[in-house]
Amino acid sequence: MQFKHQETFCTPKDGPQLFVRAFLSGLQPVQTGILTIDEIIFEASRLNALLARQSIPALRTDNTRSMHDWSIECSGKEDVENVLACALADAVEFAFVPMPKRFMIYSDHDEYTTFFAATKSHLNCVCDALSQAGFGRQEYRRRL
Repeated sequence: MQFKHQETFCTPKDGPQLFVRAFLSGLQPVQTGILTIDEIIFEASRLNALLARQSIPALRTDNTRSMHDWSIECSGKEDVENVLACALADAVEFAFVPMPKRFMIYSDHDEYTTFFAATKSHLNCVCDALSQAGFGRQEYRRRL
């Protein structure tokens, strides 16, 4: 799928759960999703705590275990919300693709989250929900 349209928002440092709920509210229920790590700059304490509850080894930022392209599959609304909120709170650089695949997210450690979509209408569903919740769009164009 080619993502022609994009919008970027500043990722809130406090309350990423509200940010996640806002953009997911603009969609039909997300059934599953895959979060793929690009890079971990800071300690991923929230994400590690979430993984530990599932008996999954901790994510590391040292050179002994590369986390680049490591993926986490989530299923169900609560699981998707929790994984995204933890990754955003820890400022993990990641891509997230939900199912059904109507958009894609890329978030970075500089606290910018970009939403990509193949159609303007799919992008508007996400971005309008964020704007209505008080989250502001940024003048930033990300290169894929």
